[in-house]
Amino acid sequence: MSIIAFVINMIIGSLAGVFGGMGMGGGTILIPLLTIVLGVEQKLAQAINLISFLFMAVFSLIVHFKHGLVKIKGLWFMIIVGIISSLLGAFVAGKINSNLIVILNHNDMSISDILRDKSGDDTTPFINPR
Repeated sequence: MSIIAFVINMIIGSLAGVFGGMGMGGGTILIPLLTIVLGVEQKLAQAINLISFLFMAVFSLIVHFKHGLVKIKGLWFMIIVGIISSLLGAFVAGKINSNLIVILNHNDMSISDILRDKSGDDTTPFINPR
């Protein structure tokens, strides 16, 4: 790996870490940068994102818990539903074309932004804003 490729990877990883640490999802920045800048295939970029998310989530949760920013009520329900949905999504992602995943990912982000803008609420239900 050249020094330039190393620096680009470090910048992409740092940006993803900052976004993930702020609770905005490192994949929001990581997947587009991996696919557009580095030319990584969509499914591989998503797999890389999932692996990096494990580490970002653990450390971010520790910090958010220490600062009292996480509400516990209803959290276990979200965790269980999230695990089941993740397993289903991983199964489906392995069966469909990468181009369809790109389209679904872009539509998901767009719909989320539109719904958040309409509600006027930019917080998630399990984060305590200060």
